[in-house]
Amino acid sequence: MGAALRAVSGRRWLAAGLLFCAGVAATLGWASSNSSLAPRSETRDTQALAARRPVDESDSSVRAGVSRKDGALVGRVIDAAGRGISGAQLRVYAEEGTSELTSTTTDAAGAFEAGGLSPGAFRVVVRSAEHRTASVTTALHRRGERRKLLVALEPGRVLRGRVVNFERAPVAGARVGVSDGLAGLATTDADGVFELRGLGGEPVNVYAVAPGYAPARLSGSVPGTTDLELVLEPPAHVEGPLVAPADGERVLVSLCRPAPSSGEAPCVARRLFPKDADHYVLDRLASGDYELVAEVEGHTELRVPVRIRPGERVAGPPLAFR
Repeated sequence: MGAALRAVSGRRWLAAGLLFCAGVAATLGWASSNSSLAPRSETRDTQALAARRPVDESDSSVRAGVSRKDGALVGRVIDAAGRGISGAQLRVYAEEGTSELTSTTTDAAGAFEAGGLSPGAFRVVVRSAEHRTASVTTALHRRGERRKLLVALEPGRVLRGRVVNFERAPVAGARVGVSDGLAGLATTDADGVFELRGLGGEPVNVYAVAPGYAPARLSGSVPGTTDLELVLEPPAHVEGPLVAPADGERVLVSLCRPAPSSGEAPCVARRLFPKDADHYVLDRLASGDYELVAEVEGHTELRVPVRIRPGERVAGPPLAFR
C-alpha cells in the first residue's frame, strides 16, 4: 500500500513537473514545433505591426517597391521638320523654383531621359545651339511615373556684340544675358565680344555685368543684330536721410527709370531698410535720370527725381514719411 502511494505520488510529481515546464515554455513564448526556437511574440508583433501600417494598394509604386525619387521625364526633342535634335540640353526645375533638379542631353536620335524625380510640377528648359530656347511645364502625379514629352524647337536667332568700358576699351569676362533668361548667359572674350544664341524674333532687353562696373542695359535689341555695343561705367552711389513712419514697418527704397507712357517704370536697384534706419544707400548704379521711390505698406509712396553721373557719389534727397 505504501509502495503504491509512493508510486502514485511520484507520477503526480512528474506530471506536475512537466506541466510546470510547459507553462514556463508557454510564458517564454517558445514554439515547441519550431526547430529554430524563434520567439512567437516577435512573429505576432511583426504581423500586427504590418496589419496596422496604412498601405495604398492602388499605388503601383508601393506594390513594386519604387522609391519616391524614381520618377522620370522621357521623350524626344525635334526640329520643325520632325527630325531629332542631337546634343540638346535639358534642365529641369521646380515649376516655381530656380534651383536645378536634374539635367540631361539628347542622344543622336534626340531622345532623352531625366530621372530621379519626385511627384510634383516642373519647368523644363531646352536649349540647342541652332534653335530657339524653349520652356515647357509638366508634372508627375505619382511615385515612379514616367511622363512622356515631345519638345519641338523652332529655328533660333543669334545676337552678337561687344562690351567696352567708358574709355572704349574691351571688357573681357563680362557676363551678358537677356531679360527673359531663356537664352542663357554668354561671357565676353579678350576682345569684349559675345554671342547669344537660341533667341526668337521678338526684341529683347540685353544686360551686361562685370566686377568693378555698374551694370549696363540696352532695351529693345533685335535678334539677328551683329554689332550691339554695351558700355560699362564706373559704379555710382546714392545715399540720403530716411525717416520711416511711426506706425510703419520696413521701408522699400527703389531707383527707377522715369515711367514710360506704355507701362511701369523699370527699376534698376531695390533695397529694404528696417523701420529704425536713419539713412538709405543704393550702390553699383549706372548714370542716368531716375526717380527715388520709397514705399511703406499703408502709406502713400514717395517719389523724388534724381540725376546720377558715372562714378558719382550722390547726396540724395531726404525720404521722410509724415
